[in-house]
Amino acid sequence: GGGGGGGGFIVPSSWSSQPDPSTARTFHVLNGSKEYDMVATAFHSSLSNSDKSTIRIVTIRIVTIKRIENLAAWTCYISKRDALLARAAQQQQQQQQQQRQRRRAGGGGGGGG
Repeated sequence: GGGGGGGGFIVPSSWSSQPDPSTARTFHVLNGSKEYDMVATAFHSSLSNSDKSTIRIVTIRIVTIKRIENLAAWTCYISKRDALLARAAQQQQQQQQQQRQRRRAGGGGGGGG
């Protein structure tokens, strides 16, 4: 058992109540559960054929879905995801500032009427 884990990361609500930070564990996801349906839907949507020139008809049946609970991998993922989101927000903010500056610099003589 260990304490609260210093990172302050929130694990997915579908995880067991106290994931062991030192191990990775797998759990069968129950067919018909909300988690199962979400994963199955995401999987099937990833199979859509965007290139219509190579259509193949294949029947795929999901046999089982397992959830992997790995706290070390999860905290690494969250850290990187948050860093990417922060960088994207910063880049968007910089682009908006540059656009405003260009409008101010280039918009002085045209007026309107």
